[in-house]
Amino acid sequence: MDDHTHHEIKEVNDYPTFYNVYKTYTYPPYNEDWTDSEIEQEYQNINQRGFLYGYFIDGKCIGILALRIKDQPLEFDNNTKSIYLSDLTVVYKYNKSDTALKLIEFAINYAKENEYSLIYLRTLKDNYSNEYKVFKKVGFTKMPDVIEVVKRKRTRLMKEEDCRFFWQLKLN
Repeated sequence: MDDHTHHEIKEVNDYPTFYNVYKTYTYPPYNEDWTDSEIEQEYQNINQRGFLYGYFIDGKCIGILALRIKDQPLEFDNNTKSIYLSDLTVVYKYNKSDTALKLIEFAINYAKENEYSLIYLRTLKDNYSNEYKVFKKVGFTKMPDVIEVVKRKRTRLMKEEDCRFFWQLKLN
């Protein structure tokens, strides 16, 4: 990308922008079969529970990040103020760019600025997630003995259930 391109991360407030990027979950490695109404419900859920940000290049959103502050999947002790990075996806054309890294760095900075003591997320099995290496690179560690089985209809011939692992980054 040349020096004349405008890059920014900003809040996503419209459904079409979210929809265009979120559809990437229907492609490998996830192959999840999402209906349009399910994607719209997910958009509503994200907005009710937290915040949605997008990575934009010249006004076009190429990646999204959802941070959940309410109704998180894991509970921690009262001394731990946690934030859950519930979604991170980048459109396929930009998978090899540093977009995911920039969104993760944004999430970490957001968490620090808002005095969270822990940011955590969930991924596919270790090497299947596109962002797995990025999470490790910025210091996330796997949470031992915390696994979630996710069941979703798939677009390809593969099991409907898969195991997801949780990763954390302690911020103080």
